Amino acid sequence: MKQRVINGNSLEFFNDDNSKKGEIKISGSDVIINPIDSNGTVIFGEEGTINDIEVGASGTPVDFTFLGGGTITPNGGTLTLGNSGDTIDLSNATIGTITASIFKGGQFIGDGSGLTGTPSTFTNITASGEISASSVVASDIYIDDNIYHNGNTGTRLNFEGDNLYRVIINGSEKILYSTSNTRFSNNDILLNSVNISSSGNSTGSFARMSIGTATPSTNILRVDNESDNTQGIFSARRSSTYEFKLKQYSQIDSKINGELSHEIYNTNTGVSAPLLKLGHNNAGKAHITTYYTDNSLNLDGSHGVHILSN
Repeated sequence: MKQRVINGNSLEFFNDDNSKKGEIKISGSDVIINPIDSNGTVIFGEEGTINDIEVGASGTPVDFTFLGGGTITPNGGTLTLGNSGDTIDLSNATIGTITASIFKGGQFIGDGSGLTGTPSTFTNITASGEISASSVVASDIYIDDNIYHNGNTGTRLNFEGDNLYRVIINGSEKILYSTSNTRFSNNDILLNSVNISSSGNSTGSFARMSIGTATPSTNILRVDNESDNTQGIFSARRSSTYEFKLKQYSQIDSKINGELSHEIYNTNTGVSAPLLKLGHNNAGKAHITTYYTDNSLNLDGSHGVHILSN
């Protein structure tokens, strides 16, 4: 049995008290499902009986138009737009305020200039690609291994392990800091709390050098020991048996075969004139004089004074 609804006529629906509640009618090429009551709702399926709703045919686009606007809501459930591989295109629409507790999945494309109410701080950011920013301000930044110079992978700051920090230039270690020492140029220079050591030869050209003072003045090498008069100034050794010392009051000690061979010192540290002069006169004769104005020389010895000749 076939039922026909002629254009301009309607298929009407009534409730138990014979009140008209809805109709289906034809208007041109349109099929209209119309609830008569202003509070009426068009419902597809009843609870527990409906499964899926399909509209249109595969490959044929279908438009849903809300002439007066409206709301799409999952009624407290979850609303999913699209499946894996689908594209949701909102580029032709003016998007108002979007409020959500979570935005998940896919990509955000654009500069974000239209976003408002975004948080100024984030608890955690997880990214598999690059994060670009003109500046990063943070109280703490945690990384596992390297901080690279952009576009120059051979230059980086490296955290090789716990309590190890390295500066790498052009792929070569220049500085390493650790709990035990500071290493320069891959062990060419090694510093710890009290010593400076080198595994190779230390070479260089210096016009002047100073130790114990920042101003070498006119000296090629200047050693100052003004703060501690208990320490010697200079010591040169070939071994424990051969040594030359310049001590705290400019005393000179010399050891040969482990024994003190000669010692020159001033018993009166308040005397500022030279203690002993060794040299030659204008005639090329060797001579020994003292600081006395008459150049006199006193010779004293507990076992006598001996002058030996070849």
